[in-house]
Amino acid sequence: MFLAVTLSVSALAGCSTDECLDNKNALPLAGFYSSEEPLQAVSLSGLTITGVGSVGDSVVNDRGSISSTYLPFKIDSDTTAFIIDYLGSRLESIADADTLTFAYDRVPWFESAACGAMYDFRIREIATTLHAIDSVTCPAGIITNAEGENIRIYFTVIPEYD
Repeated sequence: MFLAVTLSVSALAGCSTDECLDNKNALPLAGFYSSEEPLQAVSLSGLTITGVGSVGDSVVNDRGSISSTYLPFKIDSDTTAFIIDYLGSRLESIADADTLTFAYDRVPWFESAACGAMYDFRIREIATTLHAIDSVTCPAGIITNAEGENIRIYFTVIPEYD
C-alpha cells in the first residue's frame, strides 16, 4: 500500500504543468522577405492581417510595423486562409489585398499526460494571390512546435527594410 501511494505521489509530481510552459503548440511563424536577391528580411508597416472564417475573422495584426507574424492554423479544418490588407501602408497605392491559403494534414501526437495531445501541420499546398506577394514557402514542409520561422513570405514590392 505504501509503495502504491509513493508511486502515485511521484507520478503526480512528475506531471507538473511547468513542462507545458514551453512552446508546445505548432504555431506557424511567418517571416517577411524581399523577392530580390540577395535574401533580405523586410519590415512592413500599416498591414492588417485577418484570419478568414475564424470566429469574428480574427485579427492577427492591425496596422503595426512587423517583419514576422504568427499565423495560427485551424485544428478543426484542413485549410486556413489569411487576408493581408495593405490599406494605410506604403503598398496601398500599388497592391490590392492578398489572400494566403494553406492546405495541410493535421498530424496529432501525444506530448505527455500533463500537456495532452498536440498537432503538427504537414503542408500540402500554399496558394496566394500575387498583388504584393511573389511567393510563399514552408522550407521544412511541416509546422512543428520547434521554435523558429516556419513560413517565408516573399514580397515583389520592396517595403521598408529592417
